[in-house]
Amino acid sequence: MQQRVPLLIEDGKDEIFFENINAHSVYFYDVDENVVELIARHDVNPNKSLERFTVNDILDIGEMNVTTPDVAGVGAKFTELGVFRRYHQPINVDFLNFLGAPEDGTHLLLGREDRTWLFSPKPAITSPLVLELDGKLHARLDVDGVLHHEK
Repeated sequence: MQQRVPLLIEDGKDEIFFENINAHSVYFYDVDENVVELIARHDVNPNKSLERFTVNDILDIGEMNVTTPDVAGVGAKFTELGVFRRYHQPINVDFLNFLGAPEDGTHLLLGREDRTWLFSPKPAITSPLVLELDGKLHARLDVDGVLHHEK
């Protein structure tokens, strides 16, 4: 990765290990300076030699953040649409919320504006986006961070 893109550094390190999910991550900025996390979930991903890494080794997008000033409102709307916080816990407006079933390793993240990301001092901002979940649920986050269900 270091040959392709500068990795972000925190506390003198360019990677982090998450013991609770048995995963290693590195972070970098994309061309628009969004923080991108490349995560190796060791219990989900197949074994891979560290000799050579190519785009073909990327399995899928594991997480995408939904940033909003109204975490409680957007969380309630996701719940109405059947997208629950992990283990059906209540939405916590002060923390990053992982939405979706934990066993498949794919999540939506729901967090507030101005929170900082690991390995970056940049505050999170609300950006409009359109989501298609499981090929059938369509939702749109507008520029104000309000979630709308699309038919």
